[in-house]
Amino acid sequence: MNVIWHGTFESQLDLFFSVYDLDGNGSLSFKEIQELCKMQLQMDKADQIIDELSYSFATLIFDLTKTDYNGEIPAQKIKDVIKVQEDKSLIEMFCSFNCLK
Repeated sequence: MNVIWHGTFESQLDLFFSVYDLDGNGSLSFKEIQELCKMQLQMDKADQIIDELSYSFATLIFDLTKTDYNGEIPAQKIKDVIKVQEDKSLIEMFCSFNCLK
């Protein structure tokens, strides 16, 4: 607990890796990160995490469409962004449909 509350950033990262690096190889795999995300979402503070994630994703979508956060994104602008993005999965997920397959 001392490292968590009073440790340096580096010592906190070392602790983080010792807990979440399941195979101890000094790297985090996709599966290890996925498990970390699952555990975080299942915590008592899940509502806060969901709020933070939804804010991050909304920010990303507004940034991708070059829209002011106080504005609104026209449907055509989202369509145009989807057409030029190489990785379309994020926008498709938030649009709740797969419009490019």
